[in-house]
Amino acid sequence: DAEALAAVIPDLAALTRAGEPQVRADACHYLGLSGSAHARPHVAALVDDPDAEVRQIAAESLALLPTPR
Repeated sequence: DAEALAAVIPDLAALTRAGEPQVRADACHYLGLSGSAHARPHVAALVDDPDAEVRQIAAESLALLPTPR
């Protein structure tokens, strides 16, 4: 659930810097599901990732997160 995911945002954020694209993509996906504005900068950082799948998941995940006011 979103509350449980929000609790692990720091751990997921660290995984967005992993060497393996699939790990970055998965972390990005779960950050998006958290629905937390705190996840947004970590997901936004992956929009320009070298891996196409990571970039796509980052774009999709950003759409799930609240925008800053």
